[in-house]
Amino acid sequence: MAKAKNDAVGVAQPVEVKRKGDKIWSHVRRAWYVETPEERVRQEYLCVLVNEYGYKRMF
Repeated sequence: MAKAKNDAVGVAQPVEVKRKGDKIWSHVRRAWYVETPEERVRQEYLCVLVNEYGYKRMF
């Protein structure tokens, strides 16, 4: 069985914003935080930096 493209060795999965109720996951701080507008922007921009601009995942 052939592997899917994203399962290839060395290919990182895209970073996505994780939400659970009124909480949002911080990949960098590895904790759930209340989803305020500021926190939402922080987490969404982190995804842009990693997925679109190629910054390394340091978490």
